[in-house]
Amino acid sequence: MKKTSILLLLTLVVFVTGCKKEDEKITASTPPGITFLSDENGFQSNDIIRGALGQTMTFRAEVTDDVGIKSFRLYYPAWDLNNTVNLTAYYPNEVLKSYTIEYIFLIPEDADESINHEIKLIITNLGDLSTTSGFTVTLDGDYESPQITNLYPGNNSTVPPEELKLSFDITDNLGLKYVVVEIPSHNLYDSITTFNDPKNFHYQKFFSGTVEESYTYAIRANDHFNNLVGTDAVFHVGTPVLPHIFLVDKSTQEELDLGFIGTTIRMFPTETEFEHTIIYYCDEAGTELRFMDHPWSFVNAFNLYGVEGESLVENGMDKPYTLAEKGYYTITLNTDLLTFEIGGPVAPDDLTDARTVPDEPWLYGRGVDLNHGGWDTYSDYMTVDPDNQYLFHIDTPLGDAENDGYCEGCIGFELLGSTEWDDEYIWDDICWFGIQWHQDGIIDEIDENGGKPEGWAGLAGELETWSDAEENYWNTWADLSAEYHVRLDMYTRRVRIFKN
Repeated sequence: MKKTSILLLLTLVVFVTGCKKEDEKITASTPPGITFLSDENGFQSNDIIRGALGQTMTFRAEVTDDVGIKSFRLYYPAWDLNNTVNLTAYYPNEVLKSYTIEYIFLIPEDADESINHEIKLIITNLGDLSTTSGFTVTLDGDYESPQITNLYPGNNSTVPPEELKLSFDITDNLGLKYVVVEIPSHNLYDSITTFNDPKNFHYQKFFSGTVEESYTYAIRANDHFNNLVGTDAVFHVGTPVLPHIFLVDKSTQEELDLGFIGTTIRMFPTETEFEHTIIYYCDEAGTELRFMDHPWSFVNAFNLYGVEGESLVENGMDKPYTLAEKGYYTITLNTDLLTFEIGGPVAPDDLTDARTVPDEPWLYGRGVDLNHGGWDTYSDYMTVDPDNQYLFHIDTPLGDAENDGYCEGCIGFELLGSTEWDDEYIWDDICWFGIQWHQDGIIDEIDENGGKPEGWAGLAGELETWSDAEENYWNTWADLSAEYHVRLDMYTRRVRIFKN
């Protein structure tokens, strides 16, 4: 049986009376009273606690006694729970006639989910009379918030008047309690409390708008355990422009939603109008490629292209181009002529313009993982890909637990001596790279304070060499419950990070 860590939080309340002589014999005729409490989230409802594997729970009860409370004990051998709290040791000169218990305990990861767990509670007064009761822990609690997906329009996006609607999907593992949608400019306030399927809800509302106007909306969703999620966004009505084209190597929106940095890959405009190009490394035969004008959303892409022969196919979600072999490909497309060209694959060992990359680079950056933070501490060695000497991988958590997942940093690695990268050394043989932000296709520099400009959507994943003085590191929030796969390609100078 896995040992369970027990934390204790003791809260003193209400009545305290005079001092008790140490040699005074106290006689009691009535045992202590117990009142089980409830919390506002519904995790405890009187003597029932709804928990989940690995969750830290708080048990609450109010105990009273006419002569004073001596101790309480919680007992459940299956979880190695056998703890007696002697209140007279904590309050030697006080008589507690009323006391609120707030006891924190951990449900083991290997607890039996098929049964309810009965935890015994024993209260003893100063006259050594006891009351035995207990509470039940069920493992059907809800600790997952609702998820909002397929949101249209996306934040800072531009939509044509003929497609002016608000739509999204919300899922919840146990079921939604309510969804609220607000569009203040249209006096729209929808409060939905009845669902055909409370675990899967689709919302769609069409409305009219004025070209060149901007509109805001807010979405709030709550489940029956008060796990609240929400989003606020602004969109513009007009004719969408095509500032950039992004290569997409994921086939579903669910896969794109796992992206943290470099969800898609921005293609570079050439000197020819409407033409875009990219060098792309395929590390798995059979990878499907599509192209669109949005950096993270199929739903919000106004231009989405597939490929048929040497031609781009508009609205081509069902026409991906499939790469048959591993290697580096050069891809060029023209969104006006709807042409598609591809060259390759070139094996990494056959590249003629690549610089030498040393073995075993270190991954750096504040917020890189939960054990190595700060600019001056090394993190972990990245692993070189067995098929590509320029490609490095590492799986690691991200985010600062003390700051709710906020993380900031840059990607860097030690070059281990004199190489062709000498002109880019910063200090201590370390070459640092910052990561650019993007805002719905518009690539730009991070603001002068190193922060995220208001309304920006995500991280582009393109490496930019920077000096110590520039301070152009990235700032964002990571999911502390997730492990991330970090992939660094030093030939294309591209970093991509997805949740595992």
